[in-house]
Amino acid sequence: MDNIETKKPKEMEYFKAPFGKRLISIILEVVFLSFGTFAFLFLSRMVVESMPAYTSAFETYISISKDSGLYVCDDTTDENLVPLTEYYEKKTNEEQNAIIEGVLTDFYSKEQFFPQDITSDDYGPTIYYNQKIGDNRIGAKDDKLYFVKDAENNAVANPSYSQETMHEFYLQAYDRAVGYIKNAEGFVEARNVLTIYINLILIPLSISLSFAVFEIAIPLIFGNRGKQTISMKLLKLSLLTPKAVSPKAGNFIVRQMIQLVVEMLLSMVTLGVPLIVSFSFMVFRKDGQCLHDYLSATYMVDTSEQSVYNSPEEMAKLQAKAAKTESESFLGLSEDDPNRPLGTKSIWNDLK
Repeated sequence: MDNIETKKPKEMEYFKAPFGKRLISIILEVVFLSFGTFAFLFLSRMVVESMPAYTSAFETYISISKDSGLYVCDDTTDENLVPLTEYYEKKTNEEQNAIIEGVLTDFYSKEQFFPQDITSDDYGPTIYYNQKIGDNRIGAKDDKLYFVKDAENNAVANPSYSQETMHEFYLQAYDRAVGYIKNAEGFVEARNVLTIYINLILIPLSISLSFAVFEIAIPLIFGNRGKQTISMKLLKLSLLTPKAVSPKAGNFIVRQMIQLVVEMLLSMVTLGVPLIVSFSFMVFRKDGQCLHDYLSATYMVDTSEQSVYNSPEEMAKLQAKAAKTESESFLGLSEDDPNRPLGTKSIWNDLK
């Protein structure tokens, strides 16, 4: 044993993982992670939707949206909120214009969204009238006059405009109306609660659980030698430390947590900056290290023609055993005897 520990191990040489293989591996991992994320999102959503705070906020959000008339939510939409403009998009422009005009007129008259004081600047009918007539009307920047005044000073559709042209007005007017839904009491609070649950809890939690399964648990259990994910095992890629051995569990988990927290979750709120930096590392560094590899001192290599040692001790022991077997005579045959089974074609000669 002492001889094994003091004997200098042979230098191991591995090829850097080819860029094409790594790119395919990344694509495959995204596919696996997406599948897992959607599965966990479905399961976690069932749990979250049973929580009183979420249920109350969701019911408030749906109720106010339906009350506005700007959305449809019934059996025909599978109880999902569908914008009015999408719900009736298969109808003719003339039919859509008539429907939207009626809905908007009714919407701007509702006390739930607008004050009923006719002198108020926030009086709904006045807001809608000013969208049709005046300097701040829809289309003013393009010198379009979708509506004109009649003898009684009412806004009527410009008779020289086609229904298709008028439909441009109604699409813009609809979008403006949607912005006024927030005026309803409790709507903003309900929307914020849903945003927190969905964007800050459900989605990050689902991504994290999927990552834990595909990027941590599976490599530790089934790809221990080289800490291979499913895609890495398929493409014969492995992870190594600077000592040319497989990373220990702790080091591997640190690497994966950096990838999850810094490159994935942080990218969700920074427009993908960490991911861009990491990909740039992989492309421009000679050793091909990504950001998480650089920070955790690991390397991805091609192991199509060789395996990975789990520890320096295992490397030294097997190399010593290979050297001893190669140097000994076999069945009385000399080392240079061509009939010797362990000659120049010995599998141990592949160890470098």
